[in-house]
Parts: sequence; structure tokens; C-alpha cells
Amino acid sequence: MDLGSGHIDQALPSFETLRTKFAHHELTQRAGLLIGKALFARGDYKKAIEALLIGTSSPIKEIRGEALCWLGKAYWRVGEEEKAIGAFERAASQGGEIAALAYVEIGNIKAEAGQREEAQSAYREALKLTQDQALRARIEKLLEFTREEL
Repeated sequence: MDLGSGHIDQALPSFETLRTKFAHHELTQRAGLLIGKALFARGDYKKAIEALLIGTSSPIKEIRGEALCWLGKAYWRVGEEEKAIGAFERAASQGGEIAALAYVEIGNIKAEAGQREEAQSAYREALKLTQDQALRARIEKLLEFTREEL
């Protein structure tokens, strides 16, 4: 089922069954990530948070890290800056490319709040963690922007 095409409402009852009957199963946690992303995409951030929280308990580091990043984005969208930063920090602790993305998001929150030095520190940390050239170029632009604009 393609959740991005508006089928989320059809998937929600099945997800609720998973949550009820198989709360601690890895597939439920993976479904929490997928459902959370779909709810986020349609702008239902509070429901997305509920689903993504389930995804954050996955034993699979990549699933957990991705769920934490999306959770941070959802918290940020509902104005919960401290919870957003906490989720991104937890995502960063997972390591790998997800950590670099999490630091970029922390930098974005700090930049939006006018905290230039903290934003630059987060962006520099992201640069240390990624080898992806497109992401590195984006981070360099963010560093340049925070040097000039804030």
C-alpha cells in the first residue's frame, strides 16, 4: 500500500491492530516510522508524533535513527523546540549519516532562533560526520549563511 498517495486512512486501522496486539514487535516499530512519515506529509504532526514515538523503540539502529529525525521535525512543526532538539540529539547518537542529518536540523533550529554560534557548531559537527558531497555542499552553504545573516 502506498501511504504517500492518500491511503493512510486505510492503513491506520491495521496499524492500530499492530499497536494493540504486537506492541513490541519490530514490524510495529517499522510501521510506526512509515505511518508517522505519512501523517507528517499530510500535516498531521501531532498524530505523526504518536506513531513516530513507536518507531523510536526499534532495535534496528537505522529505523530508530530515522524515526528520531522525523520525530524531531514533527516536534519542531508543533513548536516544541526543546523536544525537537532532544529527538535530534538522540538521532545523532545513532551514528552514521543520520547523525549528520540530525546535526543539520539542530543547526537549523539554532539558526532560526538567532543562535549563530550554536548553529555553526552543529553544522561543523555534521560536516565531520558525512562524506556525502551533496550534503557537504548544503552544509557549507548553511555555514556561509549563518556567518553572513545572523
